Amino acid sequence: MDWCTKSYEEANHEPTVVLEGLAGNIMIRQVRPGDTISLSAAVSSDPDGNHLFYHWWIYEEAGSCKEKIHISGAYSQKAAITIPASARTGSVHIILSLTDDGEPVLTSYGRVILNIT
Repeated sequence: MDWCTKSYEEANHEPTVVLEGLAGNIMIRQVRPGDTISLSAAVSSDPDGNHLFYHWWIYEEAGSCKEKIHISGAYSQKAAITIPASARTGSVHIILSLTDDGEPVLTSYGRVILNIT
């Protein structure tokens, strides 16, 4: 609500998520069992110049892959995910929470959907 009572320059604004260098907050990729997928949000930014905090995590309830998947670099601009060789068809939903350190703290989200074929 700061935007209603403060000027643009005085209010905090949410970070801008950029996945793999493309604007937008959703990306869909086709992958195969055993693939290692690199993800990047390095071009993401904050319009106020605030420091950004990255958190990549698996949204298990949205996906259909039953194998346990680990995210390497879960708290950095770049992350990597290896699809288990035992995985069969299904999907993995990876969420990026991108949080600034402004006042108040604001978070934007991105989603990567990996379709296992």
